[in-house]
Amino acid sequence: MRSTWSGSTYSSISGTSMASPHVAGCIALLKQAAPGLTGKQLKAILLSTTTDLGTAGEDNTYGKGLVDVFRAYKNLGPSVQHTPLANTENLSGPYAVNSIILPTTGGINPSQTRLFWSRNNVSITDSVLMTNSSGNNWTASIPGNGLTATYRYYIKTTDSSGKTSKSPADAPATLHLFVAQADNQKPVIAHTPLTAQPKATWPATVSAVVTDNLGIDSAWVRWYKNSPTVIKQFKLINTSGSSFSAAFNSLNAEVNVGDQIYYRIIAEDNSVAGNKDSTSLYSFAITEQLLCEGFTSATFAPTNWSFEFTGTNYWTRNAVSSYGAGAGSAKFDFWNASSGTTQSLVTLAFSASKPNDTLRFDHAYAPYTTGVDSMTIEVSTNGGSTYSNLARLYGAAAGGTLNTTTTLTTQFTPTSAQWATKKYALPLGTNKIKFRARSGFGNNLYVDSICVVNNAAAVASTITLATEGLYNTSTLRLNKRDTVRAYLRNTSSPFNVIDSGKGVVDSVTHTAQILFANAPSGTYYLHIKHRNSIETWSKAGGESYNRGSAFSYDFTTALSQAYGSNMILKGSESCIYSGDVNQDGVIDATDVAAIDNDAFGFLSGYLVTDLNGDNFTDGTDFLIADNNATSLVSKSTPEPGPVVARVLRQVNIEKTSVTRSNNDNDKRKINQSGEKIQTESKD
Repeated sequence: MRSTWSGSTYSSISGTSMASPHVAGCIALLKQAAPGLTGKQLKAILLSTTTDLGTAGEDNTYGKGLVDVFRAYKNLGPSVQHTPLANTENLSGPYAVNSIILPTTGGINPSQTRLFWSRNNVSITDSVLMTNSSGNNWTASIPGNGLTATYRYYIKTTDSSGKTSKSPADAPATLHLFVAQADNQKPVIAHTPLTAQPKATWPATVSAVVTDNLGIDSAWVRWYKNSPTVIKQFKLINTSGSSFSAAFNSLNAEVNVGDQIYYRIIAEDNSVAGNKDSTSLYSFAITEQLLCEGFTSATFAPTNWSFEFTGTNYWTRNAVSSYGAGAGSAKFDFWNASSGTTQSLVTLAFSASKPNDTLRFDHAYAPYTTGVDSMTIEVSTNGGSTYSNLARLYGAAAGGTLNTTTTLTTQFTPTSAQWATKKYALPLGTNKIKFRARSGFGNNLYVDSICVVNNAAAVASTITLATEGLYNTSTLRLNKRDTVRAYLRNTSSPFNVIDSGKGVVDSVTHTAQILFANAPSGTYYLHIKHRNSIETWSKAGGESYNRGSAFSYDFTTALSQAYGSNMILKGSESCIYSGDVNQDGVIDATDVAAIDNDAFGFLSGYLVTDLNGDNFTDGTDFLIADNNATSLVSKSTPEPGPVVARVLRQVNIEKTSVTRSNNDNDKRKINQSGEKIQTESKD
């Protein structure tokens, strides 16, 4: 491209810095001549009229070639605006093709404005004149034939100056296409299931991508809480393209920690048949949102945290961490923030604080020789609508509650020894906290490990349970006292163990007193392990545990008290399955064989193979395990995991009568109930 140069001569120069303004000028000239054409249409015309230079075709030296704006001007045609026809179930037609055709440099020639089309043919076979219905509106129809068919078409028009335009612009190389056929295809719903949702942020939002060959009529969610006694539904809003989303039609007060929400997404297309499809039934738990932030993520503010500021934000994340442990902290730059600057770091909404809850955080601050910096801690019990002051800390050369080291005249970055910890009792119901910094143009402040903790002493929990083998339906007692271990686990994957304890189950009350010494308040699954029983978890959703308050859970009242109702009813008592001798999560031939071997050897004492607690391993224990193995009993937990392979039975077991003999040794005969009916010696 050549452009004017200094003096009275011309010079050659290359590069986008020179070429871009000239090309933009060319587009502006074309836009002035044909204001009805889009930028995309003008670009196509400009590229199609260039003079190819160098190697034939587009290359890295000359691109598409030398711009010829006059040639492009001569090729300016009318603007053809058309929305392509969608697939349809109408087999008979006709199919109206409408277009807005705007003249550019001359009027539209009706005799040369046509619709070209074909049926079941990749090449165009027919055409029909378009009619000017009103103003710039033109229309024509493609006839149907009553059969399933694929139609291809394009529009072509010429103005009075002989300039031609098409839709698509490069037709017939590219054609519009639609299919006429009866629709029996269901919508396709793509959705990532929701995981545990904090009560503090309820109602949650459901999002999905819903597609269909003809289009979507509507999408909605059907859901219920805990049981399908009351089923609700709400419509998903089409936010853009194929994306749909909406929040559950529920108030925050309508759910509690530990509730289980079940939902499925349903979609219907706009076909005559109204084809529908739905997702699987998904579920998630309502959990507590705990506040404990160590600023380990590079994302700042942390998820669901926020800032309050104007102008430059002086709250940033810094790599240093409290006491040199961990990675990261929040920094307020008093060093650069002008005096009087006030900005806040606001926590996420968390579960309302309980009695004895305390705000604990670490901080580091060095005062400057002048100025008084401060940080006010404000608390809210209504999710941040209003706040009240909890504490005000200040730092200055003369001393202050923020100071953790001596005066410093350079920018402060703390060492591991220059941190302090603050604790403040929280008002009951606190669910949001604000750290409001006010600059006195002093030195930097660092805040880390912001957590709500509970200082109440742990109280022993009362857990009621009975194992199948030990429970005696005649006495309604356990045959003996025995030890169990209990775990508190998170209610969301990977269901980490938060705390554990062990206790002895009383034979009369069926209760064990178990102390969880370290667990904070929260919602947890209760996980029970016994030496020869199937591990058993509490029902879906978890249980609310308040540190310092009495916690109790009774597995015996109903099968549904166990996750997946994975217990057995013995009399009127719901009991944990017995027989998992090797504790692999399944009762199978391996366990049965272990019991059989010990029974064969007439072993006695406190044995893992003694399921009923009579201090003998015999046919009674064998039958308990054998029945459960035959019933394919295995653990039921929210944890995903590999399927436990069951050992194939190698021998046939007669349940009605079992005889064990060892040449000339004693033999025992066991009837169907497992009761020993006779012991005899052989001479």
